[in-house]
Amino acid sequence: MLIQYSVKNYKSIRNEIIINFSAGKDVVPDKIIYGERLNNPVYKCIGLLGPNASGKSNIIDSLFFALRFINSTIERKEKSKINVEMFLLDENSRKEGAAFEFIFFENNIKYVYGFTVDTEHVLEEYLLEKHSEEETIVFERDARSSSEYNFWGNDVEIQTEISKRTNSNRLYLPVAAEWGYEKVKVAYKWFEKVFRQYNDTSIRRMIADVLKDNSKKRILLEAL
Repeated sequence: MLIQYSVKNYKSIRNEIIINFSAGKDVVPDKIIYGERLNNPVYKCIGLLGPNASGKSNIIDSLFFALRFINSTIERKEKSKINVEMFLLDENSRKEGAAFEFIFFENNIKYVYGFTVDTEHVLEEYLLEKHSEEETIVFERDARSSSEYNFWGNDVEIQTEISKRTNSNRLYLPVAAEWGYEKVKVAYKWFEKVFRQYNDTSIRRMIADVLKDNSKKRILLEAL
């Protein structure tokens, strides 16, 4: 279940935009989802409203770029470019990379997963999980740091070996799942499930139609 999605420095989006599914108090009961571990109930779906050329399409496009990039990481060749379009209207943004973050529940565990990429490298990546009140950092990655990876005491030897198999243009999460690291499997399977759900031909055709048709800019994001 997706709780929040955020994107920064992607196409026309310069500053961080947050899409939050948390519901307020005055909502229709059949429009929301409750759960023991949820701090607040969440909407089953939300709408993006705004004038033409305000960036709605690029928010949706960023979501599907992130999902495709996660799903295709294993197949990426070592020196292949990352087909990401960053905000280009100032010099700093061209150097920062595009950033994406998902907050979601799966198997009653809350996960926070995010990454930042430019056209050649994964610059940052992290996975946090929360079973109760305590939050655990499974891994952190910063390509601009001398050490790059920090595993915070989580199976350091195992994760270090997997990190050596992770090319600079690949995400660590899918690689670690591919190599059987148990602590990332649930989170990665959630992304696989979401990608399968939205990779249906009819759904992709509908999304493409919405993205290119200015008369359909009132977009519904269905809860994942």
